[in-house]
Amino acid sequence: MMILSMNQISQILREVKHSIGAISKQWRDFLNTKSINREDKLLNNMIENGGNIFRHTIFQGANYELRNTIKDNTIGGSGNE
Repeated sequence: MMILSMNQISQILREVKHSIGAISKQWRDFLNTKSINREDKLLNNMIENGGNIFRHTIFQGANYELRNTIKDNTIGGSGNE
């Protein structure tokens, strides 16, 4: 089971909020642009920001699990076995 600290949750929420804000602004810009090249660039940026949200979430989960595995194997575990 994955339990995150408040600091980790806060960091995740800040980064996700930033990416959502960026996607929202890019979407508004996309709706108002007249250039096909600009539309392509904005769509690519929105996809990249969505990917950043996904990658960040996966990375934080994997990082937490790795840290617990190392701790369990070096200092005798957390008592949750």
